[in-house]
Amino acid sequence: MQIKRTYFQTAGYMIAALLLATSCEMKNLYDPEYNQEAPSVVPFTTTQPVEISMGVDLTRGLVTAYNLYTENPLDENGELRTDLQTVGGGIFVAGVSPHQKFVLPAYAKDLYMYSYNRFFPQVMQASITNGQAVFAPTYEADTRTIGEGESGVSGADTGIDTYIVDQATGLTDSYDIANPDSIQMIPFEVRNAISQEFLERDRGYQVPDTYKQDATLEILSDNKGNGVRIFISAAFSEGQYANAMNYVVVPADKNIDTMTKAEIQALEVFNVLSYASVIGNGNGTQARPDGLTPGKYVQLKYRNEEGNLVDTFPVGVKVVWVLKSNCFDRSTGTIGNDILSEFATEWVFSESRWNTLFYPLNGYDGKKSIYFSAADNNGGVHTFFGMDDTHSNAWDNDCNDIIFSIIVDPADALTPPPTIPEPKPVTHTVSREGVLAFEDQWPMKGDYDMNDVVVEYNSAITYVYDSNTQELADATIQKIVDTWSFVHNGATFDNTFSYKVNIDPAYISSVTIGETPETVIPDGDGFIINVVENVKDIIPIFTSPAEPITYTVTMIFANNTFKQNDLADELAPYNPFIRPTNPNIPSDGIEVHVPFYAPTEGMDTALFGTFDDCSEPSKGIYFVSTEDNNYPFALHLSGIKNGAWAIPDESVLISDFYPGFDEWVAGGCSDVAADWYLHNEE
Repeated sequence: MQIKRTYFQTAGYMIAALLLATSCEMKNLYDPEYNQEAPSVVPFTTTQPVEISMGVDLTRGLVTAYNLYTENPLDENGELRTDLQTVGGGIFVAGVSPHQKFVLPAYAKDLYMYSYNRFFPQVMQASITNGQAVFAPTYEADTRTIGEGESGVSGADTGIDTYIVDQATGLTDSYDIANPDSIQMIPFEVRNAISQEFLERDRGYQVPDTYKQDATLEILSDNKGNGVRIFISAAFSEGQYANAMNYVVVPADKNIDTMTKAEIQALEVFNVLSYASVIGNGNGTQARPDGLTPGKYVQLKYRNEEGNLVDTFPVGVKVVWVLKSNCFDRSTGTIGNDILSEFATEWVFSESRWNTLFYPLNGYDGKKSIYFSAADNNGGVHTFFGMDDTHSNAWDNDCNDIIFSIIVDPADALTPPPTIPEPKPVTHTVSREGVLAFEDQWPMKGDYDMNDVVVEYNSAITYVYDSNTQELADATIQKIVDTWSFVHNGATFDNTFSYKVNIDPAYISSVTIGETPETVIPDGDGFIINVVENVKDIIPIFTSPAEPITYTVTMIFANNTFKQNDLADELAPYNPFIRPTNPNIPSDGIEVHVPFYAPTEGMDTALFGTFDDCSEPSKGIYFVSTEDNNYPFALHLSGIKNGAWAIPDESVLISDFYPGFDEWVAGGCSDVAADWYLHNEE
């Protein structure tokens, strides 16, 4: 409201009210021939409804927390950027919530999904088309050069050992296993537990020493007497290198702890998985469009005393894993040998002593593998090992650049490794931000500088998924913390700020403002929260910039009752409104809402259609002006960080302060100049 409102203006408004000269509705009462002006149906919304879905085949029950961005959230090094804000997010349960609904900023054209579960692609991309966004992994060219690093082993390997994977016929175009010896899906609860325990995507994570141990397999028993069978499948890959998975067998009469370099180099090296990378996995910048499918197992072979390859291993032998780092040539489908001038960078062993023997580094303990097991919901135990694909201590050294699943028959032929904990409840907090700007002279038009009451908000929504109580159900809302920051008061009127939440109060266990419990006001299908009784009491008039005054409202939801998809249409800023005390209008039921938002039960509905308002409640048209006066009485500006919106100067039309406003309105407030409020005249 502009500062030059004088007593003469006030008198003018009162005269106008008495003469009914500007009232759409009351003119009709006195002049039957008068045609009421048509209401503006420009929505003035800065948001768009979007339904997202996954364009990848994911195992039912796999759970991930995720965030949505309008730009790729990873930098060139594969690290999560800190300069971006989320525009949405939640918890995805594969096979349970395939389509999730969001209300996103209208300027969003492309979306990127960042996942926190290592068994999902880390980054997926989608374009928004007709309110739909279908995500698929982002694949970029592999720019790494084969041959980086050093070679310290000159073993007996002469290339691919084709007895396990036939190079000519056993590889598809994506290097997947064409004819696996066994197909066994890794249970979703096991994969969820692994993802929670080994936090590759948390760069500060350190693997517990419990799991960081040699993953060498020692055949201790054979209770069936038929020999021991070993199967292996790639379960997950995070590393950027094109690695090959191999193994050597140490005979029972050899002491693995005292073997010399020469003895180790004399061992036969067997290739298991030529391109040990999982389809879709990667660190975001190097996600693979080709590779292996988890659950496809190949069987290891043992060369017996007669020199024949057989399917079973005898008691006493030891299997040492050998990861040939970045030595697979994806263009030819071949594995380089150990000659530095051709391919090999370095070999990483599951036997720590061997690593230090061939790659002595100051203070290096040689541990480059993890070894663990996980239980499924039926009591079955699944064994895994993971490995780093470099000896460099400059990297994360978490020993899980690639994780493999092992099946051993009989199952008790090995000493079981440590068991990781069962999956914990998944909680994830996502923030939603924006600005609210009000004109308080409604139903009169005012000056449309949209600065009478300006409120910034940050709504932090905490989602939760607990497999113990919500088995294969959608995630629910645990709590919402709304922070309302009052940053400008351009009004001489007294204005109360409140908002209506269209959620049944039965879903809410408590509401507090700050530390004080709040008694909400039931209203139709929801409830009202009064935040500030008089904005003028907390923010000085016409002070810019004003010191923000902040109120925090916390809503705690009853346990596992309100589904996350049910919140899509009820997100902050909910249905915010101000209640002006306008001396020109003798009513204590004035409310000003964002266009097309319904009033509360306390609204004086007789004011609709008076002065410059052309609402038609019977048609769901609220708080709009005429077609010839395309200005709103309130605006919600979605997706703005606190402090980032330039408040229009006093008495300056918002269309003058923001040049893109008129273009946006002329385009029906759709995607034309949808980001107008991010670019003011200054």
